[in-house]
Amino acid sequence: MRSRGLYEENHNGNLHHLTRRDLHMFRKYKLSNREIEVCKLLLQGFTMRQIAAILSLAYPTVNTYCTSIYRKLNINSRTELLLVFKEYALK
Repeated sequence: MRSRGLYEENHNGNLHHLTRRDLHMFRKYKLSNREIEVCKLLLQGFTMRQIAAILSLAYPTVNTYCTSIYRKLNINSRTELLLVFKEYALK
């Protein structure tokens, strides 16, 4: 698992560091920019508490984003999330 510091050094709060293919992969599920950021961190193995700290959000806010992501993808677990985005997760 990556350390929080390493992610913060590489994270600039926007999505232009994603390839067009990766962005399209997230966008086809109609995820918002923030949902994509949360989703990427989930795929990297961060916990919701870690994501809250990294993105300077309250834990319940991150939980709401996760619920929204799962609803939009029609899934119920992080394992299913990894299966949906296996191409991205393997990078």
